[in-house]
Amino acid sequence: MEKKTGILNTFIRYGKLLFVFLKMSLMAQLEYRINFAAGVLVETGWLLIKLLYVAVVYRAGIKIGVLTPDHILLFIGVYILLTGVYMNFTSLTTMIRDGKLDMYLVKPVAAQFLVTMQRLDLSLLVPDAAAGIVMIGIGWHRAGLPVTVASIAGFLFFLICGALLTY
Repeated sequence: MEKKTGILNTFIRYGKLLFVFLKMSLMAQLEYRINFAAGVLVETGWLLIKLLYVAVVYRAGIKIGVLTPDHILLFIGVYILLTGVYMNFTSLTTMIRDGKLDMYLVKPVAAQFLVTMQRLDLSLLVPDAAAGIVMIGIGWHRAGLPVTVASIAGFLFFLICGALLTY
């Protein structure tokens, strides 16, 4: 029982730390509101270009095996969601190259968590995450996939596994 409460306390501690990182990142980005708005607009432009894939698939009526355009919409939604998440994980190589990683290794928090989550670029994450979630929901519904606790839990499990493998 002691082990379970230790794991729960660790999750709570890291959740609170993630909330603080999100708040501090948002405050830092909103310090220059025009840059933040420009970042959101640029990422929205890239998102519209990615949506051309969907338009081409629906217009052509492409069917790959048993995958209908609705399944492909679901796939592209997952791609866009994970792209938004992955774009925040690129600071590790810069820290290694600049020699700033050493400072993070002595902190009482997991270094990988600290390096990855300390500076989140919300202007990249918000448009891609919102569009990806909407596309996943529409694709899931239109493809006629079952909406059960087991299917959603399985989808989320594999989505998290994919994000971890990419990272």
